[in-house]
Amino acid sequence: MALDKSIMSIFNTAFGDSPEGKAVQARMDAHVSAGLDQALKSGLPATVNWIGIYADMADHFGIDAHLDAVYSKLSAAGYKTNENINDSKIAADKNAMGRYIVGQVMDAVSGADGMEKAPPPASVTVAFAEKYKSMRDKPAVKADVPKR
Repeated sequence: MALDKSIMSIFNTAFGDSPEGKAVQARMDAHVSAGLDQALKSGLPATVNWIGIYADMADHFGIDAHLDAVYSKLSAAGYKTNENINDSKIAADKNAMGRYIVGQVMDAVSGADGMEKAPPPASVTVAFAEKYKSMRDKPAVKADVPKR
């Protein structure tokens, strides 16, 4: 079932033109322009945290003007589209999970699925970023597993 782009456009235009929508857009502009560069310099945890905030803000808009900049900056920092997509250890390895999240965002914002205009990252990205933050820095080893 195809999305009715006219309904999405009306919603996004109405929200985007509202005072609340303009405030979210202004915060997103600042978050993208300054925040991503700083997060990338700080490393993967800061980058995933940035992505969670970005995905939450971008969820209010059907189309995001920052997609090319986000993709380019993540790519230049060495992240790869769909990184770790088939890696079975992402559930237990914080680094693998973080790189997976970044790779999924890159896939979403690249428009690689043939969409004329790519949508912002899926809202589920926020939940993945929260899960990432709660993960241990190192994968659990046998000695860390409680006995039954």
